[in-house]
Amino acid sequence: MSEELKIKTTSQRNIGLDLTRILAFLSVVSVHFFLNTDFYKIPIKGKRMLVLATLRTSFMVCVPLFLLLTGYLVSYKKISLEAESLKKYYKKIIPVLLSYVLAMGLVFVILRLRGDGSYNLQKVIFGILGYKEYSWYVNMYIGLFLLSPFLANIWTSIGDKKTHLILISVFSVLTIGPTVFNIHDLTSLKSIFAAYDDNKINHILPGWWFNLFPLTYFFLGAYLRTYVNFKKLRPAKVLLALVLIIFVSSAYNIWRSHGGVFQTRLWNSWGSLQNTASSVAFFIFINSISPTNIGEISQKILAYLSKLTFSAYIISAATDKIIYIYLRENVGGVKEVMAYMPAIVLTSAILALILAGLVEYIKGKILEKCYR
Repeated sequence: MSEELKIKTTSQRNIGLDLTRILAFLSVVSVHFFLNTDFYKIPIKGKRMLVLATLRTSFMVCVPLFLLLTGYLVSYKKISLEAESLKKYYKKIIPVLLSYVLAMGLVFVILRLRGDGSYNLQKVIFGILGYKEYSWYVNMYIGLFLLSPFLANIWTSIGDKKTHLILISVFSVLTIGPTVFNIHDLTSLKSIFAAYDDNKINHILPGWWFNLFPLTYFFLGAYLRTYVNFKKLRPAKVLLALVLIIFVSSAYNIWRSHGGVFQTRLWNSWGSLQNTASSVAFFIFINSISPTNIGEISQKILAYLSKLTFSAYIISAATDKIIYIYLRENVGGVKEVMAYMPAIVLTSAILALILAGLVEYIKGKILEKCYR
């Protein structure tokens, strides 16, 4: 999410990546719509809840898209594994961390001004260090950033497509495999179709490595960069594949809920098969239809919005909290506000982007003084 794209000339700018980043950010805010309403407390019954379950499944491409972008952008770089070279590369995380600290500080200021007196200096400091609110992604991304030079060298040191596919297959078995084969009670045919029970799940594959799913996305992004020519693909076929993936995934999620509340389990987690498939298809689709050349003004607007998404992601914790508290008090639960979902998501996203502009401006001034 925070591998920043520098504004280049029209001929150099990859519009598809900017669009992917912006749409990923909007998907994040959309997923938080369900988190901030009573969606997870209401049984998946009736047309509205079926539609909402489908939307929730669709927007889970958000975080995976950012991870695919990281692999796509970093994997081709030639980073020497020497102390000085690594030191130079690691310095690039300073602006990212500064954006994070400023954005989190702004979140706590907004919540304090709103009347939450619990946000004292101590809570702010431990909130930043503890990656509170929506900051779990930053917690994960720091590690991915530190590993990126080594991951990129692993990828570039492999000289053939077959070995690249073996590498991706190994990571897929370790991280995606458990989301398919470790999610059922296999003791009888009847139990397979029974309600989910953590205590009755049978494992077929090793599940310990599942949390390495960011590396799987990194290498998938690298594969897309190395071998896929988006402009030679037929967008209609990619879109059809994406729709089918979302339809099947949504139907499966609804079925596994068994008429109860929506289940957030291994099979629909960030590294699951359904989210990996939909995210890769979405990434390919957006980059296959994106224009190769647009007006300079439009290009700069997209580049600027793309740059703001990291800070805006953090700040949306505050904009969401303000908006959803108002909705719960004045409108109702998820069924009542469902019709307003596009307006709600866009309002929170736009406010977060505006505040992110302030954060990035302050960051720029700080870095300007530090590097004089």
